[in-house]
Amino acid sequence: MPKVASSASGGTGSPTRGRGRRVQPRLGLQERLAPNGENSDVKAVAVEARAARRLKREVDRDGLVETGDAATYWVALQAETATARQLKEANEKLERKISKVKGITAKLQLSADQSLVKIRAYEEMLQAKETELAAMKNLLDIARARADELYGDKMKYWEELSQALRLVDILETAMAGGHDEYGSHSQTTRLCDPIV
Repeated sequence: MPKVASSASGGTGSPTRGRGRRVQPRLGLQERLAPNGENSDVKAVAVEARAARRLKREVDRDGLVETGDAATYWVALQAETATARQLKEANEKLERKISKVKGITAKLQLSADQSLVKIRAYEEMLQAKETELAAMKNLLDIARARADELYGDKMKYWEELSQALRLVDILETAMAGGHDEYGSHSQTTRLCDPIV
């Protein structure tokens, strides 16, 4: 490429050997038809130029290059960059999904913990009710035993009272000297009213 003097050369203004800049070549027909690199041929030219620059830098720096074809090397670098970008996007999506799942898991864990607390409270209440019911059954058994005892006492008293009334009737009849029409003492018995 031809070289022209830079504006910052300072001095005589004549082009010198180490202080020049490259003149850009005129655009070809393909570059003019596809100004934004829409044409694939233009893209290939740009890729090859970049690859050539990269190859030159590596040769200058390391003294060797792994691939002989600079365009292939550049395309491989682009593919690695695209893969890394895709991997980064996939990781970001995965992280968003993981954070969403963690949020849902936290909500479910909170709900499960609240349900567990409610269940334990119900179990404690049920245990208290069972204890209260057992105490009431015990009191009921004691009351039944006492009622049976009182009923037995009342039945004894009623039987003794009925016998005493029968004896009084027999004695009253004997004192009155009364005989019934069959010639025997009156055997009418009087029972007391049952005790309830």
